[in-house]
Amino acid sequence: MSKNNHKRAYGKIFKGLMSYVKDQWVLFLIAFVLVVASNLLSLLAPKLSGQAIDAMGLDGIVNFDAVYRNAIGMFTAYLVSGL
Repeated sequence: MSKNNHKRAYGKIFKGLMSYVKDQWVLFLIAFVLVVASNLLSLLAPKLSGQAIDAMGLDGIVNFDAVYRNAIGMFTAYLVSGL
């Protein structure tokens, strides 16, 4: 099957799916945005964890402000992404 046929098949499938949600397209769009936001927040928490670990220096000096700030950010990210 050529690339052009794949595009037509995806277009046909998409049009078929949209026929089911045409009356509720606003709710569909809201759900899509919330799914994307939840996934982005789930990806943010490990990044903040890494920054908190980096704030605990190898030389024994700990930047507690950065650790607390990142811990609160991780908690918030996980809490909001779970809603």
